[in-house]
Amino acid sequence: MLQLIIQRCSDLKLNNITVLLVTHGGFIMEFMNQINYMINKKQPVYNNNALNCSITIVKYTLPKGEVKIVTQNDATHIQKL
Repeated sequence: MLQLIIQRCSDLKLNNITVLLVTHGGFIMEFMNQINYMINKKQPVYNNNALNCSITIVKYTLPKGEVKIVTQNDATHIQKL
């Protein structure tokens, strides 16, 4: 999925695009495995610790292909509920 998003943005020659994915923990785990592989070049070992309703923000900069985890597993918006 990540490669598809990157390829589609590249094809459209969009350098400033926001993609919102609303998903479940299993996808988040695999997504973060790919992100961590892109950043650290290590085989996926990331365990799923995604909290319900948490927010993860990853910034991917085209065309350089730079990846940065901005926030991960942030659930502060629901702490008072």
